[in-house]
Amino acid sequence: MEPTGETFPENEPDLTNRRESKSVEPAHRDLDELVSAANRSAFRIHSPRAVAFASLFGGPLAGCTLLAFNYFKLSRPFAAVQTILLGLVATALEVLLLVVLPEQFTYSVPPISHLAMVFLAKSLQGGEYKRHLQDGGETAPLWIASAIGFLASMVIISGLAAWNVFEENEESPAPHLTFGPDEEVIYDNGAAEAEARKIGQFLQANGFFNGVGGKSVRVMRPENVLVVEFVLQQRALDDPLFVKDFKVVQARLSREVFDGRPVEVHLVNNRWEVQHTLK
Repeated sequence: MEPTGETFPENEPDLTNRRESKSVEPAHRDLDELVSAANRSAFRIHSPRAVAFASLFGGPLAGCTLLAFNYFKLSRPFAAVQTILLGLVATALEVLLLVVLPEQFTYSVPPISHLAMVFLAKSLQGGEYKRHLQDGGETAPLWIASAIGFLASMVIISGLAAWNVFEENEESPAPHLTFGPDEEVIYDNGAAEAEARKIGQFLQANGFFNGVGGKSVRVMRPENVLVVEFVLQQRALDDPLFVKDFKVVQARLSREVFDGRPVEVHLVNNRWEVQHTLK
């Protein structure tokens, strides 16, 4: 039978294309992503809030220790070691500032250190912590952060105590006379014991040495200039009226103890740093 030459109409459905359109590839997640999510849910990591809490008590050493724990759990040992070293360096710097800065500035060191630790925790691991929770992971208990903060604070306190003992052993005590419980007059740098005794007796007679609380006074003769130093608390050093009262003490020391010879009075803090000079 010969072909009729007839063609199919243009609107005839294309069965081949229909079959192909039904073959849709199934959606899937990357295998590595699934494994990573499974691994995350198998352990607990410390939140940035826990890191901040630990550093509040144990400084950068405690905060960086918790960050390092997290890095170890996230299989990033190199970052963990770097974080521990950062904590040690930051703690050493904080202690150094507490030792060398004047007393009125030392109170700002711990708060600044803590705020820096809060920022570091959020910037380094804030996003990692959120992904950990999204993948079904859990947060490490807060008592671990508390324990780390306590242990770190004990390490820092022990180190400071050891340093103070070392300094005391290194420095030979200056000669001094005692006039009451923790009340002393130190004499060095050319000053004589007799001069220290006269000053102590004058201070006893005028109620400065009264047996209440520790008080230290030092008499010196640098370049043959008679200098008497009084150790005072910071609030007294910051009080202009209190400083003015010592002008009277200076005049009486010159007149009643040293026969009218000029006396230079220094008002110093507990590190023997001169805050006021009265001439």
